[in-house]
Amino acid sequence: QYSPAEIAASCLLLSRILHNYTEAWPTVLQEWTGFSQDYLSLCTFHIYNKCLLEGSEMEYRDSKLQAVKTRYADPLRYSVSNTKLIGHKELCRRLGVTKLVTHGK
Repeated sequence: QYSPAEIAASCLLLSRILHNYTEAWPTVLQEWTGFSQDYLSLCTFHIYNKCLLEGSEMEYRDSKLQAVKTRYADPLRYSVSNTKLIGHKELCRRLGVTKLVTHGK
């Protein structure tokens, strides 16, 4: 549904939002990628929902798979799995989105 470039840019945008950058998608990133923040909003929401809201995968014994979360909680990996998540409304606010559009997809 999305090109690799759209996915990469949307991941960067989401990361910058989660880490409270003053400007989530500065002009220079738009120039380098060719994507506006508005254009990336739908892909960013899909990544947010799929990767951050759906939770861990379950194994055959109905227990959550925690190896990746545990590994990336380590300070040597910058404790990225401990990053505080924001809610859907806050993500909308930071993206400046009141209604999602599909960009023809």
